[in-house]
Amino acid sequence: IASCLVGSEMCIRDRYAALRSTEADRAKIHQYFDEIAYYQAHGDSAAAAVADANFHLAIAEASHNVVLIQMMRSLFDLLQYNVFLGRKKVYEHPISADLLSDQHFQVMDAIDRKDAQAARDAVCGHIEFVIDHVRSLDEDEARQKRATRLNRIDPT
Repeated sequence: IASCLVGSEMCIRDRYAALRSTEADRAKIHQYFDEIAYYQAHGDSAAAAVADANFHLAIAEASHNVVLIQMMRSLFDLLQYNVFLGRKKVYEHPISADLLSDQHFQVMDAIDRKDAQAARDAVCGHIEFVIDHVRSLDEDEARQKRATRLNRIDPT
């Protein structure tokens, strides 16, 4: 439920951020985007997760919508935890890491261009990708565990 709320909020938030962000807001978003890349390149997943969550919080703040900002801040710890777990799973695959970086860039770029529809589309696509990818990884892991258990059963 929380991921659905955060996902819905993010689709709305990024649209408003594109319409209402200031130069200072966009600089802060860029700062966290750069931090994500830096920490990811240096193998510091925990710091990258914090920067990732801060990237999303900075976008919420750029929306200048008090309700959305308060919702995001109240869910920040949950968001940070989910980002950490999701990144741990998704970033183990190099292709996924590149896709996520590109998705973050598309969101940031749309906000920079003040293109509300592109921002909404980019973040909704990002959320859908992360949810689907993590779900797929979880299903694969569950299948592997079942197969391992079945292989341990001795038919004799």
